[in-house]
Amino acid sequence: MDYLVSWKIDVFDAATPIEAAMQARKAQTCPDTIATVFTVRPKDGSTPVQVDLTELAEEEKFATILCSPGPASCTAAMLNRIK
Repeated sequence: MDYLVSWKIDVFDAATPIEAAMQARKAQTCPDTIATVFTVRPKDGSTPVQVDLTELAEEEKFATILCSPGPASCTAAMLNRIK
């Protein structure tokens, strides 16, 4: 199935749209980030769901996702089911 995955953040006091995007990206890639909640919308029109990856990791349903900052580092990251 195909999905549209979105993540939102409020960025305050950015001088330009580029600076706002850079602040948002920094929030995503910070090692201790809490920017792990996504809205996942199935493209078939089914009901969207909220997915909190930190919560799932704490429940040990999924392995931790480790991504180092870099252009393609997170592209290959995958969720690995533990249970």
